[in-house]
Amino acid sequence: MSIRNFYKNKSFFHKWLFSYLIIIALIMAGSILIYLYAYQITYQQSYQMNSMLLDNLIIETDGEIRNVDEIMKNLLIDSDVQKVTGLSGKVALGDQETISKVHQKITNLSASSPDITDVFISLNATDTVISVNGHMSSRLFYDLYFDSPYMSFEEFKELLRKKWRWNSILLDDKSGGQQIVFLQTSLNWDGGKDTATIGVTVSNDKLKKRFSEAAWDQGTKIFAINKENYVLGGELPTADEGDKEYKILDSDSQVKIEGIPYQLVKQASSVNDWVYFILTPISAIQKNARSIQLFTAAVMGVCVVLGIFTAWKLSVFYYHPLKKLMNIFGTHNIQRDGNEYQWLAVQAKKLKNENKNAARILKNQYLYRLITRGATGQAEAGYLSAFTGQWNLVLMFEINEMGEQENGEKNDLSQFIVSNIFTEVAEKSFHTEYVDLGEMLVCILNLQDIKDDSREQVEAVIYQTQERILEWFQICLRVFAGSFEKGLDGIHLSYMNAGEAEEYRDDMSNMDILWYEDISNRQMIYEYSLAEEQKIINTVQIGDEKSAGQWIRQVLEENRERSVKSKSYLMQNFLSTLMRGAQQGGVGEQLQRWEQEHPFSHRQTIEQMEQWIFELLHEICQEIGKKQQEKGKDQEFGKKVLDYVKDNFQNPDLNISMIALHFHITPTYLSLLFKEQIGGSLLEQINTVRVEKAKSFLLEGRTVAEVAEKTGFRNSNTFIRVFKKMTGITPGQLKNKG
Repeated sequence: MSIRNFYKNKSFFHKWLFSYLIIIALIMAGSILIYLYAYQITYQQSYQMNSMLLDNLIIETDGEIRNVDEIMKNLLIDSDVQKVTGLSGKVALGDQETISKVHQKITNLSASSPDITDVFISLNATDTVISVNGHMSSRLFYDLYFDSPYMSFEEFKELLRKKWRWNSILLDDKSGGQQIVFLQTSLNWDGGKDTATIGVTVSNDKLKKRFSEAAWDQGTKIFAINKENYVLGGELPTADEGDKEYKILDSDSQVKIEGIPYQLVKQASSVNDWVYFILTPISAIQKNARSIQLFTAAVMGVCVVLGIFTAWKLSVFYYHPLKKLMNIFGTHNIQRDGNEYQWLAVQAKKLKNENKNAARILKNQYLYRLITRGATGQAEAGYLSAFTGQWNLVLMFEINEMGEQENGEKNDLSQFIVSNIFTEVAEKSFHTEYVDLGEMLVCILNLQDIKDDSREQVEAVIYQTQERILEWFQICLRVFAGSFEKGLDGIHLSYMNAGEAEEYRDDMSNMDILWYEDISNRQMIYEYSLAEEQKIINTVQIGDEKSAGQWIRQVLEENRERSVKSKSYLMQNFLSTLMRGAQQGGVGEQLQRWEQEHPFSHRQTIEQMEQWIFELLHEICQEIGKKQQEKGKDQEFGKKVLDYVKDNFQNPDLNISMIALHFHITPTYLSLLFKEQIGGSLLEQINTVRVEKAKSFLLEGRTVAEVAEKTGFRNSNTFIRVFKKMTGITPGQLKNKG
């Protein structure tokens, strides 16, 4: 008897039991494979993990090296550094000032990284060194930092006078540690001679600590070797003499050092001559693999025992599994030879048809989230399974009936008509999905590919749809088209672009289609972002002429290659920005006079317009500065603010901005003056006045809600929170005490 016939003639109990046993057998087979290949997988994972670890360490360390490189480049081209490297003999007073400037620059540059311990310039002619700690003789510099048994002063001095080209060496310092010294010989521009050596020292001990902390096993060694065979950031796991250890490291992935096998991962730096290494003992990898093997064997044994027991129990429990499913649909008659699966399929299809409307609602919700928030990573429930093309375009339909619209049902009917006719016209070229946004109907077009005539194809479908619905149903249709975007993620962007096109509805005149690319071309006359405009307004309103001028010059530089017409429009925009800054700075009464004194004309040159813009900026900032000085001299100003708070504490809109507007100054300057003259925060003062008034109201027997409203709080919760924070008790507790 074949297995198939044996399986067919058995009851559901035996079928389930047999199925479970097959599953257990498959699990056992998989466990055996895991057992056999555990070491190989562990070795590969270890190599990949070490590679990733090395990549991260290289990125971090090379970043520090790039910083060192930038420091050296800055010093090489610095005019003051060039001047001091050309000094010879006695240093004059003027030279001392230059040396002081160089010392300050070195100090600032050394602070750019916590790993940099010193930046110095060794001057050959004067036998002196300028470092972070000052200008000193070479001897004193050696005695302070590099005096060690391994290098005499003469050797150190000769080392500094050698010709270096972005080299790194390892030196012992006086404290017993080690320093990685990056050296670069400086060529004097006037004399053409090597007059100085620029050095940047980085703590090798910190590098060792970084590498040591990154190692995942105690036996793992991480280090770097430069072309001079200096071992940086660690130590080789060998004491062999000569270059034997370095030649060993030329291997690809596995080496043996003093009889101990290691896994080798290495990678060259992208910024200098360093090569980074990770050596991991094979014994550590085998230890992990052995643990996996033993664990797999133990789990396999437990799974066999539990699997057989569970298979038996589940087979008994699900002896009649289909009966339980069929009972859900209201039947108790189970025929052993009947086709229960077919019956269940019929019932499920019936249930699906009954819930078709609910599915449509869910689909509309998904599409709404898709266009308004973007893709979530997958097309839920296969809603976009028919979207086989790579490109999408969002269209927004504005539907207007010739007659007066009576109710929402009529609008729903209009959207139904438009969507059906558009789908009928477009189905040969595009797949469509629709989202109902109330007054707007949004259509997502899916395209296989973008061609030169794709826009014309879409327009042809739109025009044909417009003609039909206008002729048959007297419905006018205007369309706002987004942009062709790739993938599901592009649907949200296309929708946002269509919405931006919809904002230009008043400019459409007789047009029935408005494309985003048409209005975006109009917008890109010049580059002047809202963020840049707001920064200029913010600096103008506080009278900061220097910062505002810098932002204006930056925008001018960004538009340097624009046409004269574009620059003229930009100047008009600058004028509007300065006027807004003046208004917010409290000098709006001068606007009319400034506009008359600075008329713009297309007959003027761009240079004249720029000059007038900066003159206007100067006048506005001067007026704002005078106004702020007058407020600052008014010692009674703080009392006026307090009086205003006491008179208006019941207004829930009372805040710093409202008070600043009343006194015609900026909120920032208001807070500063109040703190100088009265002390404390203005917002805390507002709450103090409100809480003190609230205490008297509560003691009169008023409710918490009434008191909150009478003292300017928007709701009781805010009132209770502020009251408890300032008094330590709740309003209710105060009433009970009263």
